[in-house]
Amino acid sequence: MSDYKEIKKIIDTEREKGAFIFMPSPILSMEDSFYMPMIETVYLREDEVYSAQKKYRIHYNGLLRLAAAAAFEWSAIDTCRTDGRTDRKYCSFRAVGGVRKADGKIYFHKAEDDLDLEVIEDELIELYSGRWDRIGNNKTDQWKRDGHKTKDTFVDAMVRRDLIQKRKNKLKLCESGAKARVIRFVLGLQGQYSNKNDIIGMPFVIVHYALNIKHPAVKKALTAGFAQSQTMIYGGVKDVGQIPYTEREHDDSDAIDIPVDDVPDAIKESQEFEPIESEQDNGMVDFENCSVDDQVKALKEMCKQCGEDFKKYEKSQKEFGGVAGTDQEWRNKFFDYLNNFKKKDGKK
Repeated sequence: MSDYKEIKKIIDTEREKGAFIFMPSPILSMEDSFYMPMIETVYLREDEVYSAQKKYRIHYNGLLRLAAAAAFEWSAIDTCRTDGRTDRKYCSFRAVGGVRKADGKIYFHKAEDDLDLEVIEDELIELYSGRWDRIGNNKTDQWKRDGHKTKDTFVDAMVRRDLIQKRKNKLKLCESGAKARVIRFVLGLQGQYSNKNDIIGMPFVIVHYALNIKHPAVKKALTAGFAQSQTMIYGGVKDVGQIPYTEREHDDSDAIDIPVDDVPDAIKESQEFEPIESEQDNGMVDFENCSVDDQVKALKEMCKQCGEDFKKYEKSQKEFGGVAGTDQEWRNKFFDYLNNFKKKDGKK
């Protein structure tokens, strides 16, 4: 049995039990479709239902859970506050959202809600004035006056308390009111229920459509998208070809001649061995990059070629553990000295 037939069977069974069913589109075969139906069952909690005027309504948090199960999507551009934000006592909000149908298109719906604190203030004055009058001289209900002796102080205190609360949360109230209207309209929910059991314990079976990853075209597009996402995160290498190397012709006019007299005395005095001018680096870089053992072997070989007694230098540095125990600077100077010795002697 294919998946879509199993979903139809579940829906028919739940419908017979009286469950709430939401389907954005009829359940059809999904073998050649880019989108496949998904089913989810939601049970609302006690704290997601509230009573108002002897009726029961679904709390905003409960509506959000049902909307999430239906893969509800909101328009990021159109869902926003719509008033000019200049009046502290007024706020309006517009919500635009919808769900995806079997053809892959999201059908959006709009709803608005506003909050005018001046109108609410008039309503609250009338409400608490009537409450004071209903209490009258009934001693059992005197606690409802909250310790106030006169009607004016009672009404002013109650109205001020409620207005502060509403003004502090006016944007939240407008946003939740607008979004709640869109959710109820799209999902087909009632605004209020006469029986609490119609909400609590009632399974809300929600069907929504998602990409059919079994479809070859969808699978290919997703695989290509993974590679593109990785490139966007970690960056890619653009193949611009290999740039050919061109050797620059040497021009003596580019050379900078520094007179010997301009060399600081501190540098001259630091030379332990007599410096000899050379156009080459005499292999100093390669010598420094060798290990200490290889450096010692090279110095021994150079002493042999120059007719120098290597053991004499080994004894002179006995306190450091021989030539190998000296620092790199000393070995570099010794290497330079032997190189210069070879040149003065006419050896190559």
